[in-house]
Amino acid sequence: MNYRNNVELDDKQRKLADNNYRLAIAYIHKILARGIIPQRYIQDFISEINYRLCISAYYFDVDLGYRFYTFAHGGFKHGLRNIIDKIENERISLVDIEWLEVGQDNLLKNVTNKITIDDLIKRGHLTRIEKDILLNRYIGGLSFDELGNRHKCSREKARYVLEKALEKTRKC
Repeated sequence: MNYRNNVELDDKQRKLADNNYRLAIAYIHKILARGIIPQRYIQDFISEINYRLCISAYYFDVDLGYRFYTFAHGGFKHGLRNIIDKIENERISLVDIEWLEVGQDNLLKNVTNKITIDDLIKRGHLTRIEKDILLNRYIGGLSFDELGNRHKCSREKARYVLEKALEKTRKC
């Protein structure tokens, strides 16, 4: 098998990756159930986790004393971070909001709505700060650090304000 870094797995490493494939599947299901990966990035996410499983098998050393699960899980976290960074770096004028709705039978259903930011602002009855953070995050492409500096608050507070603004629009 030849992967991104031209990593060639030998038979022992390939067997290790194949035997622990269910570990990757379980991690993928866990993250997808949380709803943090947008629909259009699911294939990228699955590929990234598979790649990280193979890289973990390549670099795993039994003599270090780690279990493969612990070692591979660290690689999966890096893969998830790469996908989240990819999502955050994409700036478009149409916001693709995905959230989980719990139905009457408590099944999680993924719902995708494409709406413009103007529609979000009108529907949500947002405050001035919420509007500004929403516009600068999705249209201006500012990071949470930059938004926090602009409004004289922490990046977590800016993220929280954005999250609350999106919640308001979802309730409308």
